[in-house]
Amino acid sequence: MGTRRTIRAAFSIAAICSLAGLAGYSSAGEPGEVTGKVVPVLAQPAAGNPPAEVAEARQLSKAFRYVAKTAEPSVVHINALNRVVRRDFFGRIIEQGERLAPAGVGSGVIISADGNILTNNHVVAEADALRVHLHDGREYDAKVIGRDRATDLAVIRVEADSLKPAILGDSDALEVGDWVVAVGNPFGFDNTVTTGIVSAKGRALSGSERANEDFIQTDAAINPGNSGGPLYNLDGHVIGINSAIATRNGGSVGLGFAIPSNIARYVAQTLLKQGRVERGYLGIDMAPLSSELATSAGIRPADGIAVRSIVPDSPAERAGLKPGDVILKYQGRPIDQVYRMRTAIALTPPNTEAVIDVLRGGKPSKVTVLVGDKDQVWLDSLGMKVKTLAEQDARRLGYRGVEGVLVTNITKDGRAARSDLQDQDVIVEVNRQPVTDADEFYRLLSENEDQNGVRLSVLRGGESGWLVLRQ
Repeated sequence: MGTRRTIRAAFSIAAICSLAGLAGYSSAGEPGEVTGKVVPVLAQPAAGNPPAEVAEARQLSKAFRYVAKTAEPSVVHINALNRVVRRDFFGRIIEQGERLAPAGVGSGVIISADGNILTNNHVVAEADALRVHLHDGREYDAKVIGRDRATDLAVIRVEADSLKPAILGDSDALEVGDWVVAVGNPFGFDNTVTTGIVSAKGRALSGSERANEDFIQTDAAINPGNSGGPLYNLDGHVIGINSAIATRNGGSVGLGFAIPSNIARYVAQTLLKQGRVERGYLGIDMAPLSSELATSAGIRPADGIAVRSIVPDSPAERAGLKPGDVILKYQGRPIDQVYRMRTAIALTPPNTEAVIDVLRGGKPSKVTVLVGDKDQVWLDSLGMKVKTLAEQDARRLGYRGVEGVLVTNITKDGRAARSDLQDQDVIVEVNRQPVTDADEFYRLLSENEDQNGVRLSVLRGGESGWLVLRQ
């Protein structure tokens, strides 16, 4: 356990006293006695009750006070540390010592009494070591239990006792306009509390590499250092993990984004259980309902979403879903937005049977689909199986900072084998388009397939090259 790193700021505080705020002067002695000392007599509150509006405001203040007190023991300050590196004139590493130096700060929230902490992946991803500061002043080294780049979530753990875990609430119950409270360590200032409302739901961040398209938008002030900290509702339950801001100057401009707690709960549970996040996969391309299609189906545009296309040989195709189907419900829950369906599929464990309510030709029906694994795809037509390249697999193969899919099975005499693909190859591009996961690899293959085959960029044994996946 190292020494706590503190950010100190010096402020010049000017106490200004307006003469209009003084009721008068009185001597320090008895009435009529002059002592030579003059002291101000402050104005006393006027008799009577405050207006009802003031009383209501005070009740809201009490609600914020309750959340702040509830949150304080569960919120932690995370220091990311990196080994000190010396480089030569050309930027080459000439020495990498054991001494650690601060590399960044973030926040986290305790989710179990045995020391598990939920935070952002980007807070811990590049750190050589982590140090966690608790609200009561204790500090501990932390280890990473699991990380998920797609949702920007991670679970770390400290060996500590007397911890108070936060309660993860139901983010689906949030409504636009609800009050929320953000707690974290912006710019290193421990346990800073800010308030605001839910400005929007289901936000997708343009240009983001994250797979999550279901952010909660809030105007509660979120600044650098808040990353990984909790967003609370007025019940004192965590309903989001603060993750990103839109800004022109690096500070808060009232556009903060949090990962919904229902996503965070699933990711944390699967990371703790198996070290990686399993995501459901159907293989459907979806779109909002157009007014014309909704009218022809006798429903409102907000009553469902449209199936635009089906990926060949996917769970959706095997279940009988068809382009033009209108999805109304998934596992009994209404689907009114594309992002809701994407999130619902992703949060369904692979090999689960899911029931989908659809309209086909104006007639309602139910389709039961066996949900696949987004990160592991078996391609019967190619005679190969691939999975999203995990960090531990990349390290084992000697790669760093590489994204792609790992070939895990090759069928003898299949198309993949005839094209010279081999087990443990890493595919990083399809027809010069980068591949980040198995689902994307499958989609790019289906979009680029033609009589000339598909060109694949492959890493093998530390070397890179091209292969053509022929018919």
